[in-house]
Amino acid sequence: MQAEAQGALAGSEPHLVAVSPPVARAGQLLTISGTNFYSPDGLVQAFVGGTGAPTRCPTETVCVVTVPQGLGPSRDLPLAIETEAGTSNTLSVSYAE
Repeated sequence: MQAEAQGALAGSEPHLVAVSPPVARAGQLLTISGTNFYSPDGLVQAFVGGTGAPTRCPTETVCVVTVPQGLGPSRDLPLAIETEAGTSNTLSVSYAE
């Protein structure tokens, strides 16, 4: 019974809806909107091109992510959010070196 209660608190995996701006450089802030940006353990992490990025989520529907350094040449990169409940769908961000 306790395991079921903990699972209910964890909620659903995050879902990304939009990212702004759609083109970003290293060190720039991205604003991501979606749902379920909550984790009971307090760990919400973003990944840009598979690289962990500093993440701050002031609400369950908005996260602000700092584009990490060292992502290589300019190209489209997948963006995802991970919480205790799972990993989100991905959105594409154009990375400009």
